[in-house]
Amino acid sequence: MPSRRHRKRTCSSRFVGRIGPAWPVVAAMMLIAVSWWPSLPAAAGDDDLIQGRAPVRTIPLAAMARLDPARFGAGIRALNGSERIQDRRWRALVDLLDILPPGARLSIVQHFFAGFPYRPDRPAAKGGDRWSSLAEFLEWGGDCEEFAIAKYRALKDSGIPSSAMQIVLARDPDSGTDHAWLQVTLAGRTLILDNRRDGLATLRELSRYRPIALLDERRLIIVAIPDVTNHPSAGVRTAHTGLPAVP
Repeated sequence: MPSRRHRKRTCSSRFVGRIGPAWPVVAAMMLIAVSWWPSLPAAAGDDDLIQGRAPVRTIPLAAMARLDPARFGAGIRALNGSERIQDRRWRALVDLLDILPPGARLSIVQHFFAGFPYRPDRPAAKGGDRWSSLAEFLEWGGDCEEFAIAKYRALKDSGIPSSAMQIVLARDPDSGTDHAWLQVTLAGRTLILDNRRDGLATLRELSRYRPIALLDERRLIIVAIPDVTNHPSAGVRTAHTGLPAVP
């Protein structure tokens, strides 16, 4: 069996071959990520936004896919790894992440997806948000939950355990709008990968949001049912999840 050092050399060669002339720029990003990660202060107490909330309802994603495949099927396949990705940029990203320490991968993923356009969802046939496939996102961009799903899948493909990651669906009570991001907990430190921010964030920095649900590749855990009458711009609950559409 090849040694870990040999596997890393092989991954490095594949990465440079796929990324082509842009590899010096990406190599600089790697150095920044590796040097920056250990200096980030621990965010003690930030998890209080999520922890301690009794689930209102837990829905297996397989059930959601059966109930409304047009809306949820593609996104669920992207999350659980059953969608196979041939995009060269994606493979180069995963090869790069594979040679980095786990903590440094978060910054690389956040910067990689910052170059993709935000595009509001087109409603599915039954109304509400539609979760796009990863291939669609890589070609056209997407909205908040599609950014979060792509980041989840990239980190999962690089070896970050799914148990360390959750997609958070939340509401801003001041504006009545909804948002989604990826949170990752490594070595007791929870960080946020949010498409509205350039770098990583802590939960404390997103404290104005009120969590509605947590999502991973197996299940959707509803932790609060938002009051959709509090604000004129609030979304409408979906028929199968009880959740508002996430922009």
